[in-house]
Amino acid sequence: MKESHPKEIKMTRTTKAKENASNVEIQIISTENAQNYQETIIKEPTSEDHGVIATKKEKKRLKMKNVLWLKHPM
Repeated sequence: MKESHPKEIKMTRTTKAKENASNVEIQIISTENAQNYQETIIKEPTSEDHGVIATKKEKKRLKMKNVLWLKHPM
């Protein structure tokens, strides 16, 4: 078996600690982003918040009009 030097063990521990710290930082940022996104979705005002009453409009049927000048030969 190969024996590790104490310096190598210390380097490995600090490297792992830095990786863990960066992972925790990424997780915190991700959580904050998710919470901000959820807040913006929740705070999105609806038309009811503005006092709008929903009504259903009937679509008007387009009327065909005869245009005489289109029928004349040019």
